[in-house]
This record gives sequence, C-alpha cells and structure tokens, in this order.
Amino acid sequence: MARQEHWDYLLNALNKDLKKDDKMYKELCERFFGTDPSTVEKSVIIEKCASMAYGDLCRNLSGLRDMPDDKKGKWHEAVVSEIVACVQDLLDNPKDFDDWHKATCKAIRDKSVEHNVSDYVKWLKKHEHEGFSHGLAQKWLNMTLKNMLIAETASWYKKLDELRKLLHVPVDNYVIAAAHNVLGIREEKNKGFGSDPKWSRWNYVRYIDFQKKVRAAFESEGARGDYSCPIDWEFDAWISAKNNSTPSLEVFLSTFYNIDGDSDNQPN
Repeated sequence: MARQEHWDYLLNALNKDLKKDDKMYKELCERFFGTDPSTVEKSVIIEKCASMAYGDLCRNLSGLRDMPDDKKGKWHEAVVSEIVACVQDLLDNPKDFDDWHKATCKAIRDKSVEHNVSDYVKWLKKHEHEGFSHGLAQKWLNMTLKNMLIAETASWYKKLDELRKLLHVPVDNYVIAAAHNVLGIREEKNKGFGSDPKWSRWNYVRYIDFQKKVRAAFESEGARGDYSCPIDWEFDAWISAKNNSTPSLEVFLSTFYNIDGDSDNQPN
C-alpha cells in the first residue's frame, strides 16, 4: 500500500492541507467518492471511479459539446458499465493484465463507435483511430484504476493492490514529460506509431511501447528510488509536473509534438 502517494493525490484533488491520520483519510475518501467505500457494493465505487475518469478524458474531445446530452449520457453510461464489468472480471478471475487491458480498451473503443462519438469529434474519423483512439481509451481505463487505488477500505482493495506492480501509468502530457526528464525515456516522433504523436491519438503499438519502457525503468534499483512500481511513481510525478508547470514544460511539449493549435496539445 502506498498511502503517502494516495494522501498527496487526495489532498491535491481536493485542494486541502490537512493532518494526515486514518480518520482524516476516511473523511477525505468519503468527500472524494461521495460515499464511504467500505459500506457499498464494489460495483458502485468502480462506477464512481470510471465516471470521475471521464472528466480527465473529455477535455481532449473538442467537438463533444455538440453531441446532444441524451446521446452523450447513453454513451457515458454504456462505457462506464463496460468498464465496471471488465474490472470486476479482472478482480474475480485473475488473468494476464496486459492482455486484459488491451481487450478492455478495445471494448471502450467499440462502445464509443457504437454511439457515434466520431460524428462530433472529427479527428476520430481518421482511419487509424477507427472511430475512437487507443490513447483516449487508455486514459479512461487507467484513470479508473488509479482512482480505485484511493479506495483503500473497499472490500476488493487487496485484490487490486496485488496487481499494483502491473498497473499501467495513465498517459498524458505531464507523464510523458516526467518520463522524459526523470526516467530518461525518449519518445521518437516518427517510428511507425501512427501519423500523429499526441498521446490522445496514440495507437496500441505506441502505447504499449511506452508502458514497457516505463516498466523497464523500474527494474533497476537505482532508477526507481523510493518507488516500487510505475503507478506509485506516477502519483507523485503527475502532481509534481502539474503543480510546477513552467515555460520549460511548454517548450518541451511543443518540441515533442511539433504541432500547434489542437486542444489536446495542452499539458493535461
């Protein structure tokens, strides 16, 4: 259990500076999730985590505001239900995590195609995205799992914590910059990974290549420092990058992307 990373994430999310003890952590969790994770069915908290993760995703979907609310609601409900079912299956029936992750992202993409999201988010119509990109799907799924790690009192938490070292880091601009600056991971702009380098438009090949590089950085004791696995590092790396965003980050991203003008060219 990485309580320190969980604390920092909660306090940053809620913009609080409070005494760190078990009682206060429980109160913060209740505020974060809107309920006590230890008192409700596991599907309820997983659903809440997936719905919260949607907020980290939709800011990169320019044009989504034109999607009628009823259609948007049905799409959101369908994807969240799919994520809940897939996550519960993972917790109840252990399986190869990377295979499960790839299949779940595919399910998220398929549901998004069924609900015609690309009719409103035009760049998704590019052939390589097939209606919804892997980059977007990974953000929704990985942020769901990251949110779930906060719910330490949930009945299923032990099973999720056992998977901790296998969990992928949610990819966004802050994490890409941290991986570059801290872990020494160099992303090449044109290496057969698809025509667009922005994380929200990554295909599976580019995505899994990045995750493998991050994992490899933690195989050596010197590289990982105080962190036992990538997701624990990501908790702190993301907060640090977000809270200390400077012109140097903007310069790095503009150099990395070499593209101007799109909403997902921002550090989120």
